[in-house]
Amino acid sequence: MIALAAALEPGPTGDLAVAAEDYWHQRLIPIPLGGPDGRTPLVLGFTQYLLRPGLKTIRKWFSRRAVTGIGLVTGKLPDLAVIDGDDPRISLIELEQRCGQTPVRVMTPRGGDGGHLYYHYNGERCGNFGAEGLKIDIKGEGGYVVAPPSVRLTGENAGKAYSFAPGLSRGDVARRGLITPGSVPERPKTASSGDRVVQLRAVGVSFRNNTLFRSAMRCARSCGSEGALLSTGIEINSHFNPPLDRAEVEKTIHSAWGYEAADKNWFNNRSSRAVGTGFERNVLDRHPDAATLYPLLKHANGARNARGEPFVASPRAMAKARVIPEWGASYERYTHALAVLVETGFLLIVHRGGRYVGDTRKFTFPTTAPRFVVSRDVDLMRVVDALKGGLSIRKAADVLSMSKSRVSRLKRRAVLMGELKSVEVVGDDHAVPVPAHRTGVPPYVSKEDSHPPRRPPRRRFLERSLFQKQEQGCRHPS
Repeated sequence: MIALAAALEPGPTGDLAVAAEDYWHQRLIPIPLGGPDGRTPLVLGFTQYLLRPGLKTIRKWFSRRAVTGIGLVTGKLPDLAVIDGDDPRISLIELEQRCGQTPVRVMTPRGGDGGHLYYHYNGERCGNFGAEGLKIDIKGEGGYVVAPPSVRLTGENAGKAYSFAPGLSRGDVARRGLITPGSVPERPKTASSGDRVVQLRAVGVSFRNNTLFRSAMRCARSCGSEGALLSTGIEINSHFNPPLDRAEVEKTIHSAWGYEAADKNWFNNRSSRAVGTGFERNVLDRHPDAATLYPLLKHANGARNARGEPFVASPRAMAKARVIPEWGASYERYTHALAVLVETGFLLIVHRGGRYVGDTRKFTFPTTAPRFVVSRDVDLMRVVDALKGGLSIRKAADVLSMSKSRVSRLKRRAVLMGELKSVEVVGDDHAVPVPAHRTGVPPYVSKEDSHPPRRPPRRRFLERSLFQKQEQGCRHPS
């Protein structure tokens, strides 16, 4: 209903806006272009879309004054791949004979025998025929192409427009063919970024430095020297469009090698990264999930914490981003690990949040050592001995002349330190889990701790209540 209502609403006028709606109705993804050359995308992240933008979004994009052209996203989602022929040595007809027949051809402002051939997507990625010495580009996953009726704004072909071949229109785009398997070269050089592969030619201008740095950090260990790493960085940079300056590449590579030389290269070392101090290992070794998450939080938020700024650690966001791939997409383990870090004093909650949508919980690292005490103080051991002797928290507080809250805190600390299991003895050889509301320890801190089922109301109380209601119903007014 929403899509139908959006389709019935009047949209912005103009050739580009009308063309954008036509392309959208053909299951394509039009994006606005602008900038000095009229070919720069005015929206970000279009290569990572999981769903097509709605018609209202398209109309909003093309209602801007800065829009001077229209582009089409290529790849799996819009089911579009384009061969961009710009080599005078091979005509568009010969290129079509090689790559596969398609009736959809677009004439570019360059004129001549060059142009664009539109195909259905069949697994192609952005690349080129550079290995064969041809100026032919492949627009596949992670790319876009300028589409009619855009007009070239700069250069010797300024003022000329992109147009479909004679006898074709925008409605014929759906008739595009398939690229012949094996007719295009293999995909170009790639760099690993996280758990996905980034096509270097599709990296935005603002993200080249970051991509080069992360790629260099991953290659540093195998390169062995700064010179070898620089050679690798130059090769990676050659695939950017446009590439970075040589001085910028050398600066980025030198920075990456500095981390490797100082043994602070955290890439490719996630599973084996250890907690730093002996105290931290002593406490967190009993909680593997917390020990895995803690160094990641330190690395990601250490600089922010040094500036005195709190940070956000959302379990759902971390699970969605697969911060720890071994944990999957479930956020429960992140929630439990954060709770243990807070309970043991490795994290402090400075803002609990939850008052409204978007009010997230904020944390900070303690400026001093965590409040956990490694040494076994006297009160702690007295509480452990009393609880192991079968006393409840109330009776232990009376015997030890302590408040019940202090006994609860000491018991919680003893459980986390492994001095005491969260079970209590009943009789000689039978142990039952202690309810979480009695121990004060979350049920995920210890495997033995679990919530018992809620007890039903007492039958005597129910019978008495029903009897009273019957009496009230039978009572006659005097």
